[in-house]
Amino acid sequence: MIDKMERFVCDMYNKVSKLTEARYAVFRKSYAPTKQSNPLAKVKGADSSTLPPSKSVLIQKVNRTNYVIMLWKNAHQPNPNPKVDPSQCGWILKDGHCQILWFDGDQMPTNITHNVSVTDEGEPTEDEDDYVLSNSD
Repeated sequence: MIDKMERFVCDMYNKVSKLTEARYAVFRKSYAPTKQSNPLAKVKGADSSTLPPSKSVLIQKVNRTNYVIMLWKNAHQPNPNPKVDPSQCGWILKDGHCQILWFDGDQMPTNITHNVSVTDEGEPTEDEDDYVLSNSD
């Protein structure tokens, strides 16, 4: 099922077979360097919402959608809550409420997180000169 969903999403963006390829193609088209002197200029203002979802995000979206469909299919019953745990369907239970589980796994590949410095607060620094890129890998 997920493979078919992945193919469908890839077809919406371009004719590739993997979400990673689709994400790269869209990113490259939008943010490829135009000036050799400042290759990161376009990346600084990158908007990740314009990219196709990663596979882990797509899986969570499909899980949440299936859960909501189960609720709607049982809406005619006095207690429409299906016998399915929301935390197994793309949701996080916190204080009795459901919150979205956006993705499962690491947010960025480790080879990227090792090459970008962050501030003491754990946030990437704002100044482009503060980013530390290395070729150690």
